[in-house]
Amino acid sequence: MDDLKSEVVNVAAILDRAAIEPGAPENLRVLTAPDWESLIERLRNETAIRFVALFIDGGRVYLLLRCGEAIVPVASPLNEGTYFAVSRVRPEAAWYERLAHDLSGAVAEQANDERPAIALGSAGEDPAWPGFRDTPGDGEYQIGLGPVGGLIAAPYHRRLTLDGNVVVATEHRFGYTHRGVLRLIAGQSPRAAARTCARIDSEACVAHAVAYARAVEAASACSLPPHIEEIRGKMLALEHCTVSLLRLARAAAAVGADRLATRLITLRCTIADTLEAIFGHRLMMDVVVPGGMAVRPDLSAWSVLGDVLQDIDTVTRPFGGWSIRKRFGSNASFAGDWARRARKEAKEACIAPWHHDAEPTVAPIPDHDGFGMGAAASAHGLIHYVLSLELGVIAFGFIVTPGASVAEALERASRFMRIDDFMLRSILVMPPASGIDL
Repeated sequence: MDDLKSEVVNVAAILDRAAIEPGAPENLRVLTAPDWESLIERLRNETAIRFVALFIDGGRVYLLLRCGEAIVPVASPLNEGTYFAVSRVRPEAAWYERLAHDLSGAVAEQANDERPAIALGSAGEDPAWPGFRDTPGDGEYQIGLGPVGGLIAAPYHRRLTLDGNVVVATEHRFGYTHRGVLRLIAGQSPRAAARTCARIDSEACVAHAVAYARAVEAASACSLPPHIEEIRGKMLALEHCTVSLLRLARAAAAVGADRLATRLITLRCTIADTLEAIFGHRLMMDVVVPGGMAVRPDLSAWSVLGDVLQDIDTVTRPFGGWSIRKRFGSNASFAGDWARRARKEAKEACIAPWHHDAEPTVAPIPDHDGFGMGAAASAHGLIHYVLSLELGVIAFGFIVTPGASVAEALERASRFMRIDDFMLRSILVMPPASGIDL
């Protein structure tokens, strides 16, 4: 315990030596290269501080750390295009270092994984791009899934190493649908970039829009109308609810529970139709914008939505029953979690709606230069936006999605799972590739 307290104190001492650049909700701490290296070494045994993300911009390496409930941004100048790797002490940073290298050319010294992340052009140099780590042992074999298949397939490649019908190792290859979103939003006005961010992931349209809007509002010191966050909270709950129903429907179809799958997908479509009547779009796209909302919700349709959401309790009840749990086997608890989340989010969204029709729905964005961060919960985890505003446009931005970390967790959990159990687990928890290939 004394050693742990000592590490926390040492980390705090390093951060206290940093130069401070104003930001919201946390200031940016800029470290010298030696202090950066010291910080990384201290993180080796510091379990109270969690890694969130890493990216490169403007000759600096940026690191986001979770300290309690706060996300603390740290930066350090690159040394001739290099920086001390975070992955040597926090393996979860490897994906971000690989991505940073492909996007900027910056090299993480002593990194534990130097394979490309999205540089598909290197396939001509390396036919096995990006070079899978695990090779089959005696009695093992490998199969590859995607991105091309007989049906519409998810745009990523999955390599499974099997021993009989038991998974020995799993690896994912992303990058097939990389769109360069960060470059698209750079140079745009905050309102114009909102449309791009809302289209990143169909299962997180609202979450991306809210996280982006909160980052812009933090960077610009924008003051929101008092009811806006209440509306956004309800929209996030509704999005989580529809994603839960969609995941449960796909999983039910995979285990042969076709009648249950039909009921789930029908209810999800009914909710989406009602959302279109309220917000003007089935996915509530382009409703949330920096400063508020671009659409005034039609409250006359809210009572209809409440009636529809009450059906979720009935439709998801079979996931607590013995027959469905038997079909799902080792994944029954995951299916049950999705069902409970759907019921919980539906109850939150059914709370009496807001009554602020006379108030403005959009506040002006101040012409203010600044650094800001914003976050919102998607159905698969937290989404973070980091933005810098200069002269009324986005100077740079970075987006943190839960996709890569969920894929890594699935890879770890897959070891010694039966192949059919693994595929069902993937249906339940694997986010869309569009949320990873930004």
